[in-house]
Amino acid sequence: MIRRLLLLSLFAFASACSTPEESVDETSSSEAAQSLVTGRIPDCTGLPRVDRTRDGWQMERERGWIVPAYPNAGEEVFVAFLAPRGHWLRAFVRSTSDGWRTQRDQDLQLWCDNGNEPWQLIGYSLGSFDAGTKIELAVAMEPANRRFPTEWFNNRGANYILNVGAQPNLHWVGDTHVRLGTEVIHPDLAPANTDIQIYTQTHPQGPMRVELFYADANHTNVQSVVMGLERDGAGPNSNNSQWRATIPAANMLLNQTTHYWIKASDAHGAVRWDSRDGANYQLTPRDYSVVWAGGFGSYRPTNDEYREGFLFQADGSTSIGCFNHGASASSYVERAVRVYVPGLTDQPSIPALAHTILRAELYTNLSENNGGWRAVPAKFAKKQGNDFIYTFFAFGDLCGGGVEPASMRYPDGDYAMKMRFSTDGGRNWFWRGAENGPVGGSDIRVSWRARCGYFGDPNDCIP
Repeated sequence: MIRRLLLLSLFAFASACSTPEESVDETSSSEAAQSLVTGRIPDCTGLPRVDRTRDGWQMERERGWIVPAYPNAGEEVFVAFLAPRGHWLRAFVRSTSDGWRTQRDQDLQLWCDNGNEPWQLIGYSLGSFDAGTKIELAVAMEPANRRFPTEWFNNRGANYILNVGAQPNLHWVGDTHVRLGTEVIHPDLAPANTDIQIYTQTHPQGPMRVELFYADANHTNVQSVVMGLERDGAGPNSNNSQWRATIPAANMLLNQTTHYWIKASDAHGAVRWDSRDGANYQLTPRDYSVVWAGGFGSYRPTNDEYREGFLFQADGSTSIGCFNHGASASSYVERAVRVYVPGLTDQPSIPALAHTILRAELYTNLSENNGGWRAVPAKFAKKQGNDFIYTFFAFGDLCGGGVEPASMRYPDGDYAMKMRFSTDGGRNWFWRGAENGPVGGSDIRVSWRARCGYFGDPNDCIP
């Protein structure tokens, strides 16, 4: 269920919009009429057969949707609208497919109703149409209080327009960038022997053919792949299509430069390139092997202080609870670990997006209701010397709500933990338990007693 309908989305019945206008100029496109603002119908129990993977035109600041924005011939078109509970009597969509020589009024029907929300989702299927059909429509809402006039939602008098089977004209391709998995990284940080995702955007959004080309530095082996649509509604104005494709790990060879560029074309034959003004984008994969992790200790966020060994016993174990003596926020510390990755953590300053390359996780069987082993992302704290410091087992993560709720979630007992680190998106891990090891260090013992001290003393407990 969505919860984004704000109070100010309730009707301003005091001022009514105009009724549907005569058709705009035949040469005007649906892109111009709707300004290419798209979105998806919100999900809710009872939603009919609408394809929620398709974007549609938004109406009046996410008050309504017309889906899909670019209907194919024979594809069903839906109109959905958020009606404020208790403030409407009747809602209908008025549409024409012949320039207002004839028109249809179709009542919107209740689709979903959650009594906890201030709105009800109503909608209707307009049916399907032949290619070349131009549909114009507006939505009318008759208020429950007849002192107020009917309110029209009609794209500021231009009406909402669909051209069935139409394909948009390509104007631009750009914002090409690199990701490791789903995280954006700087091209200079691309790791070797790892799948790398290339993303780009086209404007306006809609069906296009977008291709990724990549080659070695001498262009002796040029390869290409058709990029898949990642989503519509991308870009700063939510009016671009975003595309993605992968350069396989086999092409990401250590210290060997890969060139890549983008070609986009529309159904009308227009072609646009994004090739960094002909110089091509470049990746030179690097090696980011984790060679050491350790230095278990504490980190205090309020003064950025790391203390090796604090919160851990001489045998390497740690004791955790939720009894904090009423300490202020400035006293809170978190358990911490250091990690060293040559070429990454030892740079004079933290490379942009370095934390996307280095993935740090706590691996522990201290889980709710004895749920077994789980991986929990560790939190980057600071750079110190040639290392990065990450924190884990934060007080709020374990003890939220206080001692008693924590003891219910996590039964008292002895558990285990270790840390793991990856620089290739999780395909391979470097482990740090009681010792370093690429295949899993020995477990570190964790003594958990909810009624005992958080600060590492196993004997500091509530009577």
